[in-house]
Amino acid sequence: MTLMLHKGAQEIGYDMLRTLDLPEATRSHVPIGHHEVVDMVRYSLGFYGHEVTDEAHSVTPDGARYFGLLTLKSAYGDYTDTVGLRNSHDKTFPIGIAVNAASNLTRFPAKRRSKSDPPGLCWPVVGARPDHG
Repeated sequence: MTLMLHKGAQEIGYDMLRTLDLPEATRSHVPIGHHEVVDMVRYSLGFYGHEVTDEAHSVTPDGARYFGLLTLKSAYGDYTDTVGLRNSHDKTFPIGIAVNAASNLTRFPAKRRSKSDPPGLCWPVVGARPDHG
């Protein structure tokens, strides 16, 4: 899988995401590490039986903006689904998750209530809220 990059972003491995600096939290902005977003989505997808078969990650040169793709093996046929991720530490945009399933793209904007609620971002992607099984 290859990401189409622009604005100076560069593809990096998942392990490199873990090494990026995280800005200090303020009263109005609590940054979440790019690798934490990936981990949260991977966990939620796995919990509901989805298998990640490939992934690609990229960041801007300053590490402030993240874009990623996760390829999922389909349980319903010989095709793949794709999950797109984004995150920013510079407040350019909120965490975002988009799903492409058999050529239908659905975007789920992040509406996080608090730092303790990031898993709530994933439930639309996998089709069920974690607290409702």
